[in-house]
Formats: sequence, structure tokens, C-alpha cells
Amino acid sequence: MEIFTDEWARGWRDELNASDAYHQAAADWEGSVVASVYGNDKAVFLDLTHGHCTAARVASADDLENATYLLSAKEDVWLRLFEGKMDPVFALMLGQLRLMRGQLSDLSAHAKGAKELLLTAQRIHG
Repeated sequence: MEIFTDEWARGWRDELNASDAYHQAAADWEGSVVASVYGNDKAVFLDLTHGHCTAARVASADDLENATYLLSAKEDVWLRLFEGKMDPVFALMLGQLRLMRGQLSDLSAHAKGAKELLLTAQRIHG
């Protein structure tokens, strides 16, 4: 399945909503996340509310402007993250994954939920 499409975003939402580990890890997390491909118009929007994903779609211009967190990386970096071949913290430290909007300290407070968010993406990618 091609990443960053509506179908892929809906698959990610479904995987998040089926994951007990995500429900527990993100129980206190509320906000929206846009994952975008640097230098490209591919991006997906996730609306996250206390361990559930209430919306997932290709990101609109409004989503790009208003998401709580905006993460950007080149497509090959996203692929390595989704294949479990790269650690997101390492990618952030190297500048290969960039937090374009939101505070790293706020995102760090939800590290377990963010980890489960990535693990669910790995499951649909595989």
C-alpha cells in the first residue's frame, strides 16, 4: 500500500483504534499530528483524542496550518521509520526528522504514545 494516501491514513487510524497498547500509552494525549514528506505535497493528518484516532486523511492546507504537531522528513526517512529500520529519536537528533510545529518538550511528555503511534504505522506498512 502506498504511504501518505487516504487509504493508508484510514488503515493507520484503524490500527490505532484496534491497539490496546496505543489506547493505554496515549490515554492522556490530545491533539493533532501531521506527518509530511519534506519537499513534496504528501502529508497525512491524524486527530488524536485520549488513545483514539478520531480522524485520519490526506492533510488539507488547513490541517498543515493548524495541526498541534507537524513532523517532516524525506520519503526515504519515513520509509525507514515505518519499516522499523530507523529510531525516531535518532532521526530527530540527526535532523532527518524535523518537528516543524509544536514543542519537543510537549511531544516528549507523550513519548510512549508517540512510540505506539509509530509502531502501528509499522504494522500497516509491512
